[in-house]
Amino acid sequence: MNEIIIQMPKNINDNKDSFNFLVCSLYSKIKPITNSKIILDFKKTRWVEGNIVTLLGAIVDTILSNNNKLAFKSVSKSINNLLNKNGFLEKYGLIEQSNDIYKSSIKFEIFTPNDKVKFQKYLKEEFIPRLNLTMSESFERDLRLNLEEVFQNARTHGKCNSIFVCGQYFYNLKKVKFTIIDLGKTIPDNVRTKLPIDTSDIECIHWSTKNGNSTKIGISGGLGLYNLSEFLKDNGGIMQIISSSGYWEQNKNKVIKSSFSNKFDGTIVNIQVNINNKTYISLEEKNEINKNNYISNIF
Repeated sequence: MNEIIIQMPKNINDNKDSFNFLVCSLYSKIKPITNSKIILDFKKTRWVEGNIVTLLGAIVDTILSNNNKLAFKSVSKSINNLLNKNGFLEKYGLIEQSNDIYKSSIKFEIFTPNDKVKFQKYLKEEFIPRLNLTMSESFERDLRLNLEEVFQNARTHGKCNSIFVCGQYFYNLKKVKFTIIDLGKTIPDNVRTKLPIDTSDIECIHWSTKNGNSTKIGISGGLGLYNLSEFLKDNGGIMQIISSSGYWEQNKNKVIKSSFSNKFDGTIVNIQVNINNKTYISLEEKNEINKNNYISNIF
């Protein structure tokens, strides 16, 4: 059996450089490998962002599905603790999960396309409680529905076998990061059913984030990514989307678009939410307030 050792970088974050390594160097390298032993060497690695464990899970799944054996080498105690607390090691039968006494991990989980109800429960019990934001019931419902639509897109458009999720609450930074990944049909492949075939990958992603744009036929859709982007603008947060060779990032009101040298066979949606003292209400509630203010001004 061939033995292939891959050196992991010093830091694995949710920035463009780390995504470029994980997609172009790691995922693209391991994707065609079969019947081998692949060793991920973490000797130089000092930091792994909790939410990016999602992408590590998708990579591990690809390795194992190609009849390979997998080993982690020289994992530091802090990184091992992270992978233990969020359930990553337990998910792959490597170790029994320990308690996360600080409640900072948003559990690593793998869903099948039929796990809609299970995903809804996950959002209510794992993701929403970590936000610690002041939200109206209506706003919280809408936020969950928008994330559910991202799940539905992976389920219906991606035609994938698995959907990977994970996140992390950074107490000191007052941020929550959350990542959803599917290994299936890409956003550009789906969007090109509506746009010219030569539309670039990055412009296809950009189109998918606009109000009402959807590749669904005969049913409403297209609000999930748009509403998430609007919420994160208001929150001062960040959203990143990687699909095929396209990299799209919204940081507050600024959009960054670029391309990777290799393609990712699926879609990554990563969000960063700032924990602040603002009160978040739904669009319907805002419209009702504006309507009442308008009436009050008339009379």
